[in-house]
Amino acid sequence: MNIKKLADGSIEIELHKSKLAPIARAIIGHAEDMHSTVLDFADILRAAGYAMRDNFRQPPHAWDAGARHPSMQK
Repeated sequence: MNIKKLADGSIEIELHKSKLAPIARAIIGHAEDMHSTVLDFADILRAAGYAMRDNFRQPPHAWDAGARHPSMQK
């Protein structure tokens, strides 16, 4: 994990994707003791993990009139 304080005062956190779920689980496991900001952080970590595993991308213009869909092609 790398944590950097940027010149504008914001913080940049760099984590390896294998660390996202364990950190989020640890935070959520102690949710009753956590501040809402920390719980939001755990939610962001989980969402990032899901996004990394989800490689589906909607084809451009898939819903335009006259678009051909794979189920329609023969």
